[in-house]
Amino acid sequence: MTTGLLRYRAIVRRPTFLLGGAIAIVTLAVSVGATSSGGRAGTPVQVAPPVAGPPRSIAAAGDSFNTGFAARPGSGDNPDLSWSTGDSADVASIYGRLVALSPSLRDHRFLVAVDGSKISDLPRQFLRAAAVHAQLVTVQSGGNDVCAARDASRLTPDREFRRSVEAAFAVARKRLPEARIFVTSLTDEARWNDGSVTIPGNDSKLSDGTICDPDLDARGTPSPKRRSQIQAAEQRYNAILRDVCSNNPHCRYDDGAFFRLEYDREDISPTNAFHPSIRGLERMAATAWRAGFDFRDATPPRVSAETRRIGSTLRIALEATDAAGVAGFECRARPGPYTACGKQLVLRHETRVTYRAVDRNGNVSAAYSIVAP
Repeated sequence: MTTGLLRYRAIVRRPTFLLGGAIAIVTLAVSVGATSSGGRAGTPVQVAPPVAGPPRSIAAAGDSFNTGFAARPGSGDNPDLSWSTGDSADVASIYGRLVALSPSLRDHRFLVAVDGSKISDLPRQFLRAAAVHAQLVTVQSGGNDVCAARDASRLTPDREFRRSVEAAFAVARKRLPEARIFVTSLTDEARWNDGSVTIPGNDSKLSDGTICDPDLDARGTPSPKRRSQIQAAEQRYNAILRDVCSNNPHCRYDDGAFFRLEYDREDISPTNAFHPSIRGLERMAATAWRAGFDFRDATPPRVSAETRRIGSTLRIALEATDAAGVAGFECRARPGPYTACGKQLVLRHETRVTYRAVDRNGNVSAAYSIVAP
């Protein structure tokens, strides 16, 4: 089944960023408070204001764990029960909590998650999120890359999994340059089986011949070997999600919070052994809210640049401060999107770079542009 698009001061040190071709001597320091509509070469000029505060729209990417599938007895999708974009008070979704902080968000919610999707579908889902200008994208994807496999040879190869995640983030860099991205870890299917098997009749449903089949013994106990196999695959994928997210200062990974969730029969759909109940979705929403961005933070980071000439280059040292901590710096050499960069930049003659800082909660500093003399 598929779903339609629904409206509803830490210092970061990274490698040197080298741009362009001789320059003149210039040494100065400019703070974020200094603005200018013009300026000589070698002088930073503000070119964009800061972006801070709660997002004004949200999109949920992923699979059926995010569509409310089977959360009500005998039902298919239940978009109002999505832990990310649902509007049911029974779940208290990310969207519902955000509306309480920022009423202007109301009805600006988009469910782009699709039942049965795999990580290879994530770039297309990000394109759909970009088409509606989502300012927050939640991602819960990858479970079907494990549980749809009939044996280990049919698991999505790690390199392909990474390629799909990186492709989705490339879409975000180009189409959603200010959007926050919240990525959950894969839920631990072995722990899920522990809870699901306690529901009468679920033992036969769970025994579906896939990698996620608990391989129950005569007493109904899951196989330790199968448990290890499931967790090993999920942990590899989680490491990829964490790694790709860490290279984007707008991204927050849940640090394994979803993977650590344990389940009892009240968290599992009463008619579907493989999907969460309303209470299960409520627990996911609460877990995501705790592990995600602090949307009460409406203060952008402050960025400054000190420049000086060394030989034929203009050296730029970036600094940023923020009460919540600085997630990183981004730079752009037009044409092209912002990409993560280090705090040490090197420019050559007549090369222009635009830079900004992003804090731990996704707030963005004013952007500044500088041209090497």
